[in-house]
Amino acid sequence: MKLLMLFLMVFSLKSFSADEFVVVELGYIRASDRINNYTEKFVGSLNKVLKQKGYFAKAVPLPSVRDLHNSNEGIIHGALSRSNLIDNSAYPNLKLIETPVALLKYQLNKKKNKKITKDQSLIRLACIRDDRLCKGMLGKGFNVVEVNTHKAQGLMLKSDRVELVMRVNIKATGVKEDLLVPKLEGLQLEGYNKPFVVNTYTYINIQKFPKIYKALSDAYKTLKAKEWQPSNP
Repeated sequence: MKLLMLFLMVFSLKSFSADEFVVVELGYIRASDRINNYTEKFVGSLNKVLKQKGYFAKAVPLPSVRDLHNSNEGIIHGALSRSNLIDNSAYPNLKLIETPVALLKYQLNKKKNKKITKDQSLIRLACIRDDRLCKGMLGKGFNVVEVNTHKAQGLMLKSDRVELVMRVNIKATGVKEDLLVPKLEGLQLEGYNKPFVVNTYTYINIQKFPKIYKALSDAYKTLKAKEWQPSNP
């Protein structure tokens, strides 16, 4: 009986401790299972640090720019990974955490040795829907075709329904591996232009969640020490 009582006391303490974590919801765009799995690896590394501060991060998949909208409204706490090169003035409550969440290397790829027109306006580029870098500054002047998944990007290129696809090599802070998406197996590719490198950042609703902003800022600084350079696409 004493042993049973001791077990119940320990179990209760563990349950109470788990309940003490403040869950931090961070929105992101889930373009593929590979993106989802890689995001979970990053969040797992982040939580090893955050749990020591009483917080627990949860990645929430959302469509298009809903992560920014919901964060700005305080429906969720923040947007997990967004570039600071895009105008975010429409979301005045959001403040970026200065330590980058990831390093992204973008490059336009085409089929190897495939000749395409020099008229950029006639070149079709497959972008993930509402990828503001792809359809914006990096896709400027091209005929942008938006799709919902990385798989769809690959199918469009394989079937010659587009001439170019935007690929990105991702290296998340604190994760000892990088990720190239879309994978595009069975295709021989070459770069259409020089790679474009950009950092992405987590944006938090600073008006409603200043303590969460501080906790994540400190955690990202801890993870920063684990960074390493990504391989080339």
